[in-house]
Amino acid sequence: MAQLSETISPLTGPLRAAVICFFVFQLMGLVFAILALVAGVFSTSSRRASWWNFILSWAVFAFSYTLLLFEGHAFEGTPSRSICMLQSSLTYGAPPFSSACALNLVLESLIAPYVIFITVILISLGVALTDPDVKFTVVAYCSLENHVPGRITAGLVVILIIAVLFFNANFYIAFRRHPSFCYQGFYRSALLRISGFSLFSLFAIIIGLFFFLLAFIGKHNSVKGLMELNVILSLMPVAGTMIFGSHKDLLEALMFWKRKELLNANVQDIPMVDMTPHISVCKNTEKPLPPIPQELDLDSEFD
Repeated sequence: MAQLSETISPLTGPLRAAVICFFVFQLMGLVFAILALVAGVFSTSSRRASWWNFILSWAVFAFSYTLLLFEGHAFEGTPSRSICMLQSSLTYGAPPFSSACALNLVLESLIAPYVIFITVILISLGVALTDPDVKFTVVAYCSLENHVPGRITAGLVVILIIAVLFFNANFYIAFRRHPSFCYQGFYRSALLRISGFSLFSLFAIIIGLFFFLLAFIGKHNSVKGLMELNVILSLMPVAGTMIFGSHKDLLEALMFWKRKELLNANVQDIPMVDMTPHISVCKNTEKPLPPIPQELDLDSEFD
């Protein structure tokens, strides 16, 4: 069995309700991520590897935090040492992995997120294995009493999300200089998704800073005072998968029983004039916007 520094078992009262909310949101994120991946396989639109990595990262994120639930010791009992070592390593590696995959949507560096993920996992395992008296805190999920992995995780998340917000800000500036593009479906869809993702990233920074600072606070506060913050954390997979996994073609792929009907309706309803290229005689004096990641504009072909 794992040697615990502090645990609350069985969970009762408001804390149990908070833990249930935490698991519900994490499971929702896991289900949404799986559905998005399945829909992506059957979608008529192709997607870059960065989108697949991003959605996959949220499935890994949600599974990491619900491992104790699947193992059967989420609400009572003492988990084994091996389970706690595995889960604590995954929960330290998953947040920077998801953050790196978010940045990867712009930078298209497919290897870097996995390097970060594996590195943080190895650091966490190294801390746990080299300490013969290693202790874990268990409330909803296992975490090391040693705060070094938690500080590394929180610091990486803050740095990576700041970089994401920097690129989002550049995109907003480009829209500011070219306001007419806001009326085009191609860019309007991208702007809406980037706005939602920027809000999501801001929440991630705030949570990362909280966890970074609270890693220096006593263990009593870290166990009993963070469950509400963990509930907010559990909304991250839901937000990430809904923003980037709700494209129209993905939703249509999931509605397989209507797919044939939709295809027939599209063929019959498109006028011939819409199938010819549109030539504008107006002189465009504006400079083109920078390229948009493909993952942000897939709805445009349906607008």
